[in-house]
Amino acid sequence: MLNWYLSHAGREGVDKMALVIAPVDVAEEIAAELEDASRLPENQAPQAIQRILDDYAKRGFVKYFESDKGDWSNYEGTYTVPDGQYVTRFFFVAVDTASNDSSVGNLIDYVGFGSHPRPPEQDEGLLAIRKVVKGFQPDAAGAADYSVTVHVQGDGINREIVLTNFTTNEDGDWVAQGSVTVENMDPGTSQDVTVSELVSNAPENYTETSAATSTDSYVQQGEDGKSLSNVTIKAGDETGTTITFTNTYEEKASYGIYLYKGAALEQGDKVIADPSHPLQNAKFTVTDSEGELVAEGATGPDGHVALGGNLPAGTYTIRETSVPAGYQLLGYVITLVINSDGSATFQMGNGERQPAETVTEEGEYQGYFKLSLANYEADMTIPSTGGNGNAPLYVLGAAAVAGSVVMARKRFSSR
Repeated sequence: MLNWYLSHAGREGVDKMALVIAPVDVAEEIAAELEDASRLPENQAPQAIQRILDDYAKRGFVKYFESDKGDWSNYEGTYTVPDGQYVTRFFFVAVDTASNDSSVGNLIDYVGFGSHPRPPEQDEGLLAIRKVVKGFQPDAAGAADYSVTVHVQGDGINREIVLTNFTTNEDGDWVAQGSVTVENMDPGTSQDVTVSELVSNAPENYTETSAATSTDSYVQQGEDGKSLSNVTIKAGDETGTTITFTNTYEEKASYGIYLYKGAALEQGDKVIADPSHPLQNAKFTVTDSEGELVAEGATGPDGHVALGGNLPAGTYTIRETSVPAGYQLLGYVITLVINSDGSATFQMGNGERQPAETVTEEGEYQGYFKLSLANYEADMTIPSTGGNGNAPLYVLGAAAVAGSVVMARKRFSSR
């Protein structure tokens, strides 16, 4: 985002001027059209110039100013540079003059165009604000609502600005800028303010580290890194005071569960989930260590269901809540423990703990923690397991049964 500012006055009476900002190639085209229009008779040139500018205003930046003779007025604003536009040109156009001679131009002074805000007057104080985002693209798909609200508070001051237009810098970070001008200060005085930020729609599955710095060496940073107190704003200081809020985002490892449900098939002293007899519409929930529901789903025609995909390390309970008609509900829950290093174990109803293996086949669910589960038919007698209710005698790990239910981990990107 670029800042522009200027002062404008009429020469012989009320004059009208336009500020045009455009990429270089478009600016050259407009300039050529305006030059042709200016050669028209005096009673036709203003209307022709106005039409050219109005046409470009539909797709670009045009700002009009009108001032009387000797009536100097100050104007300022911002221009958001479109993606891929690396060179930007700004120029002024005399639209209409009191003398009906567009060739004489308007009176302008105190012109500025760039990344720094307008320098303050002697009775104004300037606070420039920069927001730097590392490790995350604020305008990426699914993150377009990311914004930062900056509050500036002090004696008689309660201002806020919202930063939304981020552009990338040479380091690959994303930067947004803004400024607050404190008016009606006594020349030569200073005032302390507190500056804080509030991030809205921060990305999920990321850890956020915040830091705040200032060109004022006497400031105090809040413990959360999102505020600064004792920030001094000086009246008439052209460089102003600059505050920088930096958020560094690191994507969390996230995991998912890929589960296969099949009819119980006894093989000797073991029971497996029959890979040739998948059960559809078996429903499962996953809750975290606080009992909060974090995932739910039902098996499809192939007996599989994917649960989660964005689960951080922690302890989870997998519970079957519904089974197809003609089958018995599992009489136990499964506990999945995901460690911070990405390893995991699950505990079956009989208390047995097993390392959680992962889906190795390439595809959407590669890396999910996997396990296969079996359901007995309603009229079958479930073998006793010595205290596990109606739990199957043994559920064979997916590694030994192709196509069986699986719990697997997977790292997901939110980008």
